[in-house]
Amino acid sequence: LKQICDLDNIPHPNIVTESGRAITAHHSCVITNVIDEITVNKSKFQIEAIPSEHIIIKNIRDLLTIKIYEDNYQEIFNDAKQLKEQGINAFNLGVVNLTERAVLETSYWNLMTKIFVFSKNLEIIPESLADLKSELSPQYLCNFSVFQSAADSWAIDQILPVIPISRLDEKPEETCSIADITCDSDGKINHFYASDGKSNVMPIHSLDQSEEYLVGLFLTGAYQDVMGDMHNLFGRLNEVHIYSDKDDPQGFYIEEIIRGNSSSNVLSTMQYNPEYMAQKIKKSMAKLINKGGIAPRQAVKLIGFYEKCLTDYTYLG
Repeated sequence: LKQICDLDNIPHPNIVTESGRAITAHHSCVITNVIDEITVNKSKFQIEAIPSEHIIIKNIRDLLTIKIYEDNYQEIFNDAKQLKEQGINAFNLGVVNLTERAVLETSYWNLMTKIFVFSKNLEIIPESLADLKSELSPQYLCNFSVFQSAADSWAIDQILPVIPISRLDEKPEETCSIADITCDSDGKINHFYASDGKSNVMPIHSLDQSEEYLVGLFLTGAYQDVMGDMHNLFGRLNEVHIYSDKDDPQGFYIEEIIRGNSSSNVLSTMQYNPEYMAQKIKKSMAKLINKGGIAPRQAVKLIGFYEKCLTDYTYLG
């Protein structure tokens, strides 16, 4: 820039930059708990023959009965892919009904699982099967909103560091992608850094339902939560200010805890009146009591539950 200005005898400008992700993003991260997992290959749906079912459904079920060998696994894989595509097209045209579609999907993923297990014994895994592991990996359902806390991940495919926070003394043997609790199908993270480049799954531990499992999203401190603050009406997260202090016995101290939005906060932002809403519920309960439609004790419990929901945190737990 200096050379270009000098060529045209233009005074050098004052250059002002916005530090953004390079500096300020490091000061904040999001810690969320995993509440469930979504898998494609653990469906309990029955796949027995249906009277008058479409031939596509019969054919893909028949593939499940064939024993897989090194000489036929590629052919079975290709046939399954083709049958699934034909079945979905037939469903879109109304030729295959919803139950048949469920049999198609269940049979397909059961077959992919068998082929994946078989492929582990191969010396060289064909390129056609390279994505099978990620396709079969579950989605871990996390208690946050991608749009609120990781907007760049969704909007511009920015790869944020995402790692397990729990069980750090155990090697993560599973892989997964991340889904949030919003109603949007785009509320997910499926691009990560891996040791061999980019990946659409991340290393993770298998879930133990008896204990809480935490995941951290890093480099979110520039403007992530500001950009998507009210998306899906979840509002701001609970926030903790932590300071590093070498003189502290633990090396850090918590300076401040800032509570996230309650349902009342979010409703007020959207120009609803939570106090008026609570009064309406009380009046409705009073009318029901007078008509004998509900016992007074039960009405009081319902009113208390409604008011508690208004003051509770918008996220789960």
